[in-house]
Amino acid sequence: MGKRVLLLGLSFLMIAHMGFDAYQRFFTVVPEGTSFMGTDVSGLTREEVWSLVGRTVNTLEEQSVDLQVYLGDQKAGAETLLPNEFGIVFDVGTTVDQLMVQHPSLSPTLHGVALAEGREGLPPQRTVDEDLLSSVLDLVRSYERPVYNAQIYLSEETMQWKLQSHQMGYRLDKIEADRLLQSLRDVVIDGYQQREIVVHLSAVEPQVYSEDLDDIYEKDLQEVLYKSLFWMADGERVDFPLFDVPWLFSVNSEQQQLDVAEGVVRDWVAQWALTYDKKAGSAHVREPVMQGKGFLKSEMEGDLSVGRKLNQDRLVQDILTALFGDTEETEIILENELLSPHMIMDGVGELTLLSQGKSSYKMGNYVDRIFNVKKGLGLFAGEVIPPGGEFSFNQVLGYIFYEDGWRPALAIFGGGGVREVPGGGLCQVSTTMYRAAINAGLKITERKPHSLDVSYYHEYGYGIDATIFPPENLDLRFINDTPGPIVIHSYTDPDLEEAYFEFYGIDDGRIVELEQTINRQVILPRQEEYSNDLPAGTEEVLRNGRIGRYIEWDWTVRWPDGREDQRKIETLYPADAKQIRIGTGGVTAGILNGVGSYLYGNILGSFR
Repeated sequence: MGKRVLLLGLSFLMIAHMGFDAYQRFFTVVPEGTSFMGTDVSGLTREEVWSLVGRTVNTLEEQSVDLQVYLGDQKAGAETLLPNEFGIVFDVGTTVDQLMVQHPSLSPTLHGVALAEGREGLPPQRTVDEDLLSSVLDLVRSYERPVYNAQIYLSEETMQWKLQSHQMGYRLDKIEADRLLQSLRDVVIDGYQQREIVVHLSAVEPQVYSEDLDDIYEKDLQEVLYKSLFWMADGERVDFPLFDVPWLFSVNSEQQQLDVAEGVVRDWVAQWALTYDKKAGSAHVREPVMQGKGFLKSEMEGDLSVGRKLNQDRLVQDILTALFGDTEETEIILENELLSPHMIMDGVGELTLLSQGKSSYKMGNYVDRIFNVKKGLGLFAGEVIPPGGEFSFNQVLGYIFYEDGWRPALAIFGGGGVREVPGGGLCQVSTTMYRAAINAGLKITERKPHSLDVSYYHEYGYGIDATIFPPENLDLRFINDTPGPIVIHSYTDPDLEEAYFEFYGIDDGRIVELEQTINRQVILPRQEEYSNDLPAGTEEVLRNGRIGRYIEWDWTVRWPDGREDQRKIETLYPADAKQIRIGTGGVTAGILNGVGSYLYGNILGSFR
């Protein structure tokens, strides 16, 4: 519009300067020396020029631009665009007006303006829609590719770990975008044939490549996933289900390391603990009643099962440690806090668990023997030892007869022999009671170890055992030196094949420590007897020997007021010398036998 106003202004100036004839000639034909896109249009009338320009514009509007898009050096695609699609609009009228006023006879000033605008070879005048032109950038950007770092991820569909490969990114940078826009603006001015414009999108490198994660995916992750972590709970094996909680792991791709979500482990452990933890039981104990044998006993109602609470923090840390350990299979040992049951005794109030004694009968699990053990445990259930009172095992047990329901089982007799007797296995009951008294720090007044090293009693205190035999007054006795009565609770665990005694009373804060300091074999030299009845140099075994053992424990009891009582538990399982007879074939047998008896007697005496 501004150009047309300028042209009208020039027209009035020319009329005043040239007169009417010159004006008529000026507006009816194109001045000499005028060209339009390489074509001489001098002398053409306005109608002729309009027709020529119109045809040229129509041709230009149909000439497309071939836009080639490259990702780096690789061709990604091509787009064909017409001028009006990228904002170029031609103006036929303005182009004709400019051609009609271009004339050599113009004043030097006006002619100089025309030359400066390049009108000697005037192109068709056009306008540019910048918004439409910029939309070409959006078209090119559709070829952009985002950059992807390689990553190891958990598929939500399959719940399996997968390796996503890296992807090179490509984007249109500002310099290339500005060059593209300028090329589109100049496309008509610079040439008249179909044009090709090439655009290169710049490469964007990923920070993590696929090969950076190969070791983690193929080695580290697989090794962890196929580890076996387990622990034993109530005799059953519990496996930590790595494949059931795959979201436990995460991969820090940038740092190229495998991480474990501690929170996931903690949540799983907390959920499992709900099924593992047990509440402590509680029981009500009546006032004790004196029994005919001279001891007190109470009736008890309720459940005295010991509760437990899993140390979840310890289990979590053990799992995390095992996951990155060197072993393929790891057994984790559970750590628990034992929750003592509550006992309320009439006339006394609340009693707490002072101690526990236990023994295993896995190796002596014969039907009749187990029956005797359970029957023996039951005799002491509910017995009450008053403060200052002395407990006697035999007082409660009494004599053992088949008529009382005891069954035959093996027992030790005669310093080493075994035979079947009624109530065989009751020494396991006395051993279990002895251990409860030791663990409570009570004063032991009578105890005798077994005359044989019985493997049944190695577990839970090798050398801490006690034998009893009422006919020979072999008893287990101890004194209740606590501030209140002691109530005895007994039971067995059929699954673990273990027997238990528990003492409930008033806790005075004493602490009991046990440490085994000596455990050695006792071997006696063989006992030889010489005989003239055997040929010289021959031997006859009269009795096979037996290896003995001496065990010693340091037993320390400490009270809150600083008092300390250091005691020892000594156990000797006697050895038995092997006896042989040696043939002499001569008369020296008597002398040799005398020397042998002297040596054996002195050696045996050193172990008594």
